[in-house]
Amino acid sequence: MENIPSSELIDIVISDNGLYIAIHGYKTEIKNIWMKIREIVNSYRSSVVSGKGYSSLKIEYLVRKFKHTFPPILLVFILNKMNYRAELSIDKNTIHTNAPLDIVEDVVSKIINLLDELKHRVSGTTTKYYVVASCILTNRSIDEVLTDGLKNNHLLIDENGKYKLRIDWKRALNEVISK
Repeated sequence: MENIPSSELIDIVISDNGLYIAIHGYKTEIKNIWMKIREIVNSYRSSVVSGKGYSSLKIEYLVRKFKHTFPPILLVFILNKMNYRAELSIDKNTIHTNAPLDIVEDVVSKIINLLDELKHRVSGTTTKYYVVASCILTNRSIDEVLTDGLKNNHLLIDENGKYKLRIDWKRALNEVISK
């Protein structure tokens, strides 16, 4: 709904048999809305391919859906730690996973929100990865993760007052998860 132009009345019903859309308005409005709906559906179809328990998701589709970039390597790492299989394609444009699409989209949304909150609190990309993955995988707040990171000697506070990672982010996360 948020991606299609407005009209007097748009009624969308999702059922087991499909998607039913009723649009009331001027003929030109209806044509514009229908073209936008077809564009969205075609984009989805070409970006999400499923088969034999796996889905191939184009990174571009997820970026366009959330209107924000995110690190695909972090998404793959988190999905793997959530006991799904996930891998990034060689060209780094596609994620192959057995995780349901709603789980993938939920994790992407959390990654984007957490990265936005961390913008001025941490120093370095890997520190961001460590904090975001810790928050998602342990279901804790940023403050709790930062406090525990200091206690576990994974983090330090640099001369600018920002948190910085002391060790490899994957190793630090494995220690956090094992506890």
